[in-house]
Amino acid sequence: MHEYAVAGLTPAPRGLGARGRRLWRRLVADFDFSVPELELLAEACRTLDSIDFIATALAGAELAIPGSRGQLTAHPLLAEQRQQRELLGRLIGRLQLPDEDPDDASAAATRFARRGAQARWYGPRRR
Repeated sequence: MHEYAVAGLTPAPRGLGARGRRLWRRLVADFDFSVPELELLAEACRTLDSIDFIATALAGAELAIPGSRGQLTAHPLLAEQRQQRELLGRLIGRLQLPDEDPDDASAAATRFARRGAQARWYGPRRR
């Protein structure tokens, strides 16, 4: 059994931080998710918490640090922060949440074009 139930207002998975819990509650209150979508949402919330952890670690840190030969190099957490942000975007994108007014014809055309572009680049969507 999953650590959260599907019926009613689905409680947040254990161990989420403040922003992860807020995102979970906001989305679960507004949308009905399947079990696989809840898994994606849980990972998105954990990723958001990771981004916050990295941001806290980088706060006040030197962003350019000495490398192995004394040269200045970017702090390794900067690359990890970028990767976590990209991952969050992909996870949220996989949930296919509506971001526009569903009655707006131009928004529907944009969604249709976006799905077509994704199909060209990544293959047809699997359910």
